Amino acid sequence: MVQENELVTLLLGIGTIIFVLAFLPRLRQLPKYRWLLLAVAGQSGAWVFTILETWYYPTLFNGIEHFGYMICSLSLLIWIILSAQYSGEKK
Repeated sequence: MVQENELVTLLLGIGTIIFVLAFLPRLRQLPKYRWLLLAVAGQSGAWVFTILETWYYPTLFNGIEHFGYMICSLSLLIWIILSAQYSGEKK
């Protein structure tokens, strides 16, 4: 059975994906924006696999879910570091 909070999180994540796609031209103006998009994709994928693990291959999809969280975290960290270096170069 899917937990309600997981389903609400997925729906909010879909809203986030729509927002990102709608503002993609503006996001492309950010330095190293691809790392940020990878973080959003990793997080969104993790939310999808959270729902899928309820019905199919729970151990496999749980591992993929946590891999998505790791990808999101590392990508966001790399984006922050590279963006900070980029803003330091402009000064």
